[in-house]
Amino acid sequence: MRILLSASDYTNLTNGLARSARDFCQGLRERGHEVKVLSYGEESSLEYPLPELRIPILNAYIHAQNFRIARPDLRAIKAALQWADIVYVEDPLPANAVLVREARRARIPVVGSFHVYPENFLAPFPALNRPSINRALYSLFYSSVYSACDCIHAPTQAVKGRLERFGYKVPIEAFSNGLPNAWIRADLPSSSRAEIKTSQAPHRFTLVSTGRYAPEKNHEVLLRALAYSRHAPAIDLYLPGRGPLENNLRRLASPLAATVHFGFFSHEDLQGLLDRADLYIHCARVEIEGLAALEAMARGVTPLIARSEESSTWRYAQDERCVFPYDNPVRLARLIDYWLDHPREGRDMGMKHYERARRLSMTHSIDAMESLLVRTYRSHAR
Repeated sequence: MRILLSASDYTNLTNGLARSARDFCQGLRERGHEVKVLSYGEESSLEYPLPELRIPILNAYIHAQNFRIARPDLRAIKAALQWADIVYVEDPLPANAVLVREARRARIPVVGSFHVYPENFLAPFPALNRPSINRALYSLFYSSVYSACDCIHAPTQAVKGRLERFGYKVPIEAFSNGLPNAWIRADLPSSSRAEIKTSQAPHRFTLVSTGRYAPEKNHEVLLRALAYSRHAPAIDLYLPGRGPLENNLRRLASPLAATVHFGFFSHEDLQGLLDRADLYIHCARVEIEGLAALEAMARGVTPLIARSEESSTWRYAQDERCVFPYDNPVRLARLIDYWLDHPREGRDMGMKHYERARRLSMTHSIDAMESLLVRTYRSHAR
């Protein structure tokens, strides 16, 4: 089957949406399908490159997030559709709005994935981040892209339910974006994390919280929690990432008794960091699935996950003591202290989360995506 995959910034190495697109592309190619990509990005990796869409005023913020939005190019879109049997779109941005419209005219089936909440876009703009405006964006995403899809992929049941509540009538199938198999630690089933971590000095604790330094990632609640933690002087907190709020977060961290480390980590270095971590803290208040938390779980780390109406990630928690209100630093501090006071119980809890993460491997997600694409194509061909 010839699959046209369209995403705004496909070759971006630090963006989760682009990473998901590349994982699905590689997996589908390994199953014998032809996959070509329509996107902005490094042209040597794209069959149908698109230019960047530049938006006055907003462009500086978009670039600060290390993201680019593809600009529609009708000539490239029509050339891609002449080749494709089916279209798979990863976002509701302008290039895909034009693409799905042209695909409908050409009677080519379309599968869409819902990876970005409107709240993700509006989180940096509190004056605009209101229920009425969010509802309008859900409607815009639906009318411009998803209403023209034959089916929608939602990464979790919570996302599926949210879309249905906002009036999405297209059939929706829920399955995880998947964890790359390389992230699932192979040695944990045969050796306990307790044995692996005995060499770590007992008087220092390693906490990790991965994510862009952006408002919706909510790192602030973790830094405020450390001000209440009894163990703060013995904590090394690592915040792998980059983003526009770095200076603000550094100011919050400067008076803390804990030592806070900022900066970007490669995948290999991040895996090594997680392998020696005592806790992983996922603070995001707006999150479709939360791949960073799943990656930590796949390394056997006990996670503490923020609970929010706009986040699905906390539903992966295997115990209520691994969940905290996204805006409550005191509760988070108490949970941090509890798990640091109970390392053996924490290691057992890490293993429970590891077993949950193992069931979310990329292999299962590619199975589900391939099935969805094949069924959609065959149904459309009747």
